[in-house]
Amino acid sequence: MTLGNRTNNRLESTNQKITQVVTKFCRLDQLFEGLEMLMVTLRTERDHAATECFCKTPSFVSKLTYEQQKMFWHLTPF
Repeated sequence: MTLGNRTNNRLESTNQKITQVVTKFCRLDQLFEGLEMLMVTLRTERDHAATECFCKTPSFVSKLTYEQQKMFWHLTPF
């Protein structure tokens, strides 16, 4: 099931992440714990990517010291 995508790269990527978390012979409670952990991780990654995309200031800048922030704004981005 590709949900209208012409390639299945995203689907294969998700399948790979699931197989890393869930083993073939795990118990049912371990299966659900692993899937829940995976869903939380995927949501966190998605939210972080969306934040970085829409923010004018990268999120890590607020964690820098005042001197580091001043230097950050004077440096080129590459």
